[in-house]
Formats: sequence, C-alpha cells, structure tokens
Amino acid sequence: MKKILIFAIGLFLSMGTVVAQVKVNRGYGNPSSEAARKSSTKSHGAALAVKYGVKAGVNFSNMSNDMTFDPSFSIGTGFHVGALMNLHWGQRTASSLPGTGLWGLQPEILFANHAIKSGGGDIKLNYIKVPVMLKVYPLSALSVEVGPEFSYLISSSPETFEECKAKYKNLVLHNIVLAILGFRVETRDEMQMLQLCQKFYEMYPGLKNEWDTVEEWIAMQFNSIHTQTFSNRPYYHYEGGMFTRKI
Repeated sequence: MKKILIFAIGLFLSMGTVVAQVKVNRGYGNPSSEAARKSSTKSHGAALAVKYGVKAGVNFSNMSNDMTFDPSFSIGTGFHVGALMNLHWGQRTASSLPGTGLWGLQPEILFANHAIKSGGGDIKLNYIKVPVMLKVYPLSALSVEVGPEFSYLISSSPETFEECKAKYKNLVLHNIVLAILGFRVETRDEMQMLQLCQKFYEMYPGLKNEWDTVEEWIAMQFNSIHTQTFSNRPYYHYEGGMFTRKI
C-alpha cells in the first residue's frame, strides 16, 4: 500500500518537473534574431501556465440494493482533501498571455473518506483517488471539466468481507422477511413460518447454504432485530410459528 501511495505522489510531482522543463526549453526570453523571434512567437502558442493548489470538500454517500424494503442504509457525510496541478496552455488572442487558451489539464491526488449510515453501524471507506480532468475554457474565467478518476481502497470498516457479511446478516435477512410479508406493499395480517420460509428459499436459494437455516434465525433473532430496527415500535411479532401484524 505504501509503495502505491509513494508512486502516486511521485507521479504527480514528476509531471510538474516535466512541465517546467517544457517551458524552459520552448524559447522564453528575448530573442536576438528574426528566426529566434518567430520561434518564440510559435512557442507562445503552445506555452503552458502551471498553477498548484489544494482542494477540500464534503462527500455525501449512500448504498442501495435490490431488496423491496431497505431501512438500513442512509446518506452519510465524509470528506476529501488533497493537492492539484492546473495546466493551461495556448493563447486566447495573439496579445494574450501564455496559458489563456481553450484547453487545460488538471491532475489531482486526493484522500477521500466515504461514510454510509446504517442501522447496524456506519460503513467507512477510505480511498486514494487520482482524477485527471480535461478542462475546456469557454470563457477565460470559466471552465468545464471531464475525465477519468483512478481510485484505490486503502481501508474500510468493517475491515473484511467476512466481517461485513456477519455484521449485516441480521439486517439482510430481516429485510427479506419484511419483503415476503408484503410490508408497505400488500401487508399481510399474519403468515405461518413454513409458508414464509418456502417463499424465502424460492427467492434466494443460495442463502440456504450460506447461513444457518432461516427457521433458526427467525426463532432466535427476528423479534429483537425487528424491534430495534423499528425504534421499539415493532410492526410484526413472531411467536409459535406465526407472524402477526401488530400495527
């Protein structure tokens, strides 16, 4: 991870060195001959203006899935901070300063934190991002930019997929049960455990081997997870092999 981070920073700094060399080698100064003056004028047309800066901002992130009902995820607030280099080349008119033309390029290197709120605890993702933005200047003080962004995940919480799967197992199973019960769609007043489990495995056959049986999970966990998710005002209650609507 350290090698990748060092490489990204080195690449960003080396671009500035290359640009500086281009500016020096393309004939800035006071030419003493006609040929040199023509060469200098031509080079001004391709001259670069280089600026360095810092960048910071706020990130708003969310997560979704294909469940019918998903109460667990909501928008979280993160941040990004980093450095940028703005390359602006050409001249808008013959008398304009170098670096006032139509085109520019802006590479950046950023640390970005994304947070997603969840009923089972917040998810946090930290990235190193390297956007490379092509800039178009319709006006000298206005630019429009577009380009790719290269991202590398450096850390996350939960740390591993297995931890994430264990952490959100209860929420995922809870959401599926609510979907089968028809919550907010065609809400059922009651449903037997066997009927619900049959529908469950028809919809998601892979979960039968992935986790413990749904019957065991419902008997041990459903009421507590459901009550917690609905802020101590449960919509359903399971007892004796039967789901019953409470509200």
